[in-house]
Amino acid sequence: MNDLALDDVFIYLIERTERQTKKYANAVLKQAGVEITPEQWTILKRISERAVVNQREIAELTFKDPASVTRAIDVLEEKGLVRREDMEHDRRAYNLLLTELGSALVAKITPIAQEIRAQGLKNVSPESLAQLKATLNKIYENYS
Repeated sequence: MNDLALDDVFIYLIERTERQTKKYANAVLKQAGVEITPEQWTILKRISERAVVNQREIAELTFKDPASVTRAIDVLEEKGLVRREDMEHDRRAYNLLLTELGSALVAKITPIAQEIRAQGLKNVSPESLAQLKATLNKIYENYS
């Protein structure tokens, strides 16, 4: 197999796109007066989607290492957006719940997140998007 230029390597293109998406999202959120990072948003959104969820599950659901999830949850808790609740059968683990402030922020950010995604998909046909999703899922399976 021939060595490819970095600009032709799919993983580089994915990482480049991810970084640009985060940069754009940070700017849009800041402009909207929202003091939260895209990484914190992902965790907050995942908590909002589950009736009961703990830190280990959040790490798995967001594909992040447990230590970075713990740090992000600490920040979200300091901001009053989430709270930890003791788990009934495990003193070392906590369920994560949104506070009223956290729920309000999810409601505020959701349309902004939809606009951010729409910007990234501008001029991308539904067929191209379906093919991209299928290809990324296949690559994921190949590594699993």
